[in-house]
Amino acid sequence: MTTATAPVSQDQIEELLLAGDGLRTVAGLSGQQVETLYSYGHQFYEQSKYEEAELFFSTACFMDHKNDDYWMALGAARQAAGWYEEALTAYQQVAECDEIHPMFAIRVAECFLAMGELENAVQAVYYAVDLADE
Repeated sequence: MTTATAPVSQDQIEELLLAGDGLRTVAGLSGQQVETLYSYGHQFYEQSKYEEAELFFSTACFMDHKNDDYWMALGAARQAAGWYEEALTAYQQVAECDEIHPMFAIRVAECFLAMGELENAVQAVYYAVDLADE
């Protein structure tokens, strides 16, 4: 006999997200389980299977939305797949997690260059230099 659990309310989800717990708490996953998703994503990335990597990385990001490594990996997979605008979205989340990490700004510059947006790429490089000086 199985027992049903009460559904999680919108207020409870918002409270968890604001507390930084992420959806992994709602889903009942441990930090190690989310890290396993991230590891699978890396395996696919190393095999140049970027769509598969993107799936695992995006799931890890949704489960732990404050982990900048997950967002960097998601951005890298999207960038390698040629999905530059989507990569920029992931890299933007890195800035929300840890704004003192200059590497995300270099990746942003690479995306802008690939999209032919030289002025934005230059601004991103300047931003990376500013971050590195801090």
